[in-house]
Amino acid sequence: DPIKDFVADVFGVNPTVLTYGPRLERYRRAMQEVGSAIRSVDAEAFPRALLSKVESWFPVSRNIVIPDVRYQNEATMLVDAGFVMVRIERYGAPQKAPLSLVSAAHSSETEQAGIVCRYTIQAIKLWELIRKTEKVYWEVYGEQTQA
Repeated sequence: DPIKDFVADVFGVNPTVLTYGPRLERYRRAMQEVGSAIRSVDAEAFPRALLSKVESWFPVSRNIVIPDVRYQNEATMLVDAGFVMVRIERYGAPQKAPLSLVSAAHSSETEQAGIVCRYTIQAIKLWELIRKTEKVYWEVYGEQTQA
């Protein structure tokens, strides 16, 4: 994640601290502002860079997971490239610290709710998530990927 890596470098912390660390709100706002600044110049910059990396890493296979799609234009570009959108909802599962009202209202937190996904997986327990994810995988790829 280039934004997370950049913000971690600027603050001199390990990138995992930005997700699970003590100053989560400070880092979240920094990541939101950096992302917004780049999107204001080129809204397609992130999905285009991601697709370029994916193509160089996996020129044949598309059996990869992109775990964090926050904007409709990103979702559209991925679907157009052959990806399948899957939303994972883990209501009731343990959560990270809640966001402030300012962070929670940012478009990177709100726009993703409007992204139409081909599948929605609802799971609280990890075993449920794995089982339901495997079911979706076989629905999408079927017999073509079995050895």
